[in-house]
Amino acid sequence: MIAASVIMPKGKYSPVLSIGTDAKPRCAIYARYSSDMQRAASIDDQIRQCKEKAGSKGWLVLEEHIYKDAAISGASVIGRSGLAKLLEAAQQRPRPFDCVLIDDTSRFGRHLPQTLAMTEQLEYLGVFLYFVTLDLDTRAASSRTIHTVTGLMDEQYVKSLSEKVHRGQRGRFLNKCNPSGRCYGYRNVPILHPSKIMEYGRPAVIGVEQRVLEEEAKIVRRIFEMYSTGSSFTKIAKKLNAEGVLSPQPSRTRKIRAWHMSGVRDVLFNVRYRGIARWNRLQTLRNPYTGKREQALRPEKDWECIENGQLRIVSDELWDKAHEQNKRAREKLGFKRLGGINRAQQVYLFGGLLECGVCGTNMTIISGSRKYARYGCPNHRFRAVCSNALTIRYSRLEAQLIEAIAKKLANPQMKEMISRNFDEQLRNLLLEEQAHLETIEEERSQLTSERSNLQRQAENVIKAISQHGLSDSLSAQLRITESKLQQLEKHLEKPARPLKLSFAEDEIQLFVEQEATDFSEALAGDRLLARQELQKRISKLILTPSTEDGGVFEVSGDVRLFVGADGGMQSNSLEICSALHSF
Repeated sequence: MIAASVIMPKGKYSPVLSIGTDAKPRCAIYARYSSDMQRAASIDDQIRQCKEKAGSKGWLVLEEHIYKDAAISGASVIGRSGLAKLLEAAQQRPRPFDCVLIDDTSRFGRHLPQTLAMTEQLEYLGVFLYFVTLDLDTRAASSRTIHTVTGLMDEQYVKSLSEKVHRGQRGRFLNKCNPSGRCYGYRNVPILHPSKIMEYGRPAVIGVEQRVLEEEAKIVRRIFEMYSTGSSFTKIAKKLNAEGVLSPQPSRTRKIRAWHMSGVRDVLFNVRYRGIARWNRLQTLRNPYTGKREQALRPEKDWECIENGQLRIVSDELWDKAHEQNKRAREKLGFKRLGGINRAQQVYLFGGLLECGVCGTNMTIISGSRKYARYGCPNHRFRAVCSNALTIRYSRLEAQLIEAIAKKLANPQMKEMISRNFDEQLRNLLLEEQAHLETIEEERSQLTSERSNLQRQAENVIKAISQHGLSDSLSAQLRITESKLQQLEKHLEKPARPLKLSFAEDEIQLFVEQEATDFSEALAGDRLLARQELQKRISKLILTPSTEDGGVFEVSGDVRLFVGADGGMQSNSLEICSALHSF
């Protein structure tokens, strides 16, 4: 059996440390601004500043290595594609640049642990940073201390700005202005300062007032009336969509703008429609794992409410009638709980992997429970804006799809094709690794020379300490030099012998057989593990109703057989083109 560690190199390049030479540094540039409210020209201003500084120092700026991130916060590195490309380029060999010019430490980032870690990574790769505004060179002994201080200030700026915005929003709220965004049923009207004029001759805006938009207010009252008379959330949504009533602005992830049961429910539970303004119910937090901003509910004691009769759309009588109906519906249809615990969560093997072939939305469980749960298109079921009315019981779908995958895995012709493709990719990987190791061998002479320079630097520092005594700067310089020398010694200790591996055809076939067997066993075993395997190997399966047979889904997509730890060797896939019978 072929070991995955043999055919999957952990990294394309090993880091190579390069200490300064007499040659002019070759410079990349990184620029960023954080908000779409800022001027896009800020990027150009930063680049110009960096180029001017490089010119005054006689450094060379490489136009092909100018990286940008526009309208992206510096509070996290996630989502900053320009920074990711910069870090990726720095790992190339030979190294394409020696320095990264950045206008200010805040442009590099506003989260100190991440910025210091990236600085160390680049330093290890032989790339130093130069912050133009501060005239700060990370090669200097005191640079880390200065960078830490300025980084703390950059980080604190974000927190302080957030607190000031929150304080300002509360002030607007207490003055009966709108501190947040839009709300269905109202239009936002700016309140202008009577005398203060801003740039371009525009009056200053001192607040935003919400006024009832009667066209949408009628729809709000109608929703309350329909629900009060017994119509469900879904029935109301379908009726509004059928009549072409425009829904509130949808989320970015929704492909179709239409009413949904959740949107109807949000209308029915929005206290603003009864003339009560509520603030501070939600807070925005940044997820440290994804870098995305998420909303979380604050403790109820922190909520603030004030009455504002100008916002009223629904009478107290109609509000009470609708919520009495909601109470009756919950008592009749709500989940039955035992000991405060709801029913156990069902594991669906293909959850999140199925797509409607008509409208492109994700297919979900739309009816039934446990073994009777059925997949279908939510745009048809809850919004009536898609023609795909076909549903299929989840157990039937899973059984037929797993059977189709198993047949593909057992097909001798399919195995032979996968073996050929796998053998070709394996040989290409080995050739690439061999070429890389040969390149490293050519660089060893350069690394040996750099080691001699480092040793001389260390000897000079030790000599200076013996003559003038130990100082903070000399101590720091010696520590940095010894650290770099140690890293270089470790790198030179690694052998750079080209790999000489070959695999017989029967070994390749045996490996493919084993992978197919392991995958089949995983699908037939524990449901949670089977789901994990499918999530790794499938990007999307498209289910389209057959035009010939009324109760049949035509399925298209593919399943990857090989999934490496680093995402490699994924092109060997089983094309799934099958038919699912829904009944």
